[in-house]
Amino acid sequence: MRTHRPTIVQIAITTGLWALLGACLPSATEGERGVQCWTEQATKRSECSVDFIWCLDDADPEDFGDLEDCTDIANRCAATIDQSTALCERRSGCIAERRACQQGCSGVVEVGECQQRCDLDFEQCAPWFDEACESSCLERALECAAESSGASETVRCENERLECVLECY
Repeated sequence: MRTHRPTIVQIAITTGLWALLGACLPSATEGERGVQCWTEQATKRSECSVDFIWCLDDADPEDFGDLEDCTDIANRCAATIDQSTALCERRSGCIAERRACQQGCSGVVEVGECQQRCDLDFEQCAPWFDEACESSCLERALECAAESSGASETVRCENERLECVLECY
């Protein structure tokens, strides 16, 4: 009995049809893409926070150079996250708009009002954002941090906050 083996031409045609079908299927919605970018950003920011905590724990408290180095590392990490978030959300831009708005508030007299406006604009741009859930995560993390002593416990609090935020979405 002879088995049928596809030819190279048949394989190429089949592969091309699958590629065309994949290109025609709907991609992730704006909300799904926003959630993905938001959770990626939250994870990376948490990693930066953990690195900063460990850096401070290792630093000599009397050496301002060590403290400045830790701050520089944290700032570079935050800038990298902002860039990767902007790439992630090329179409919707909600997170990048919020970051730009918040940075614009630094020179404003009424910083609180400016921040509230940024938050409101973000909520309208990103209806998937669950502020209540994230606020409860932050409250639990602050309580945990207040009770903690030492870097390892502070890192545990930050990791718990991240897990909580990721559960929000």
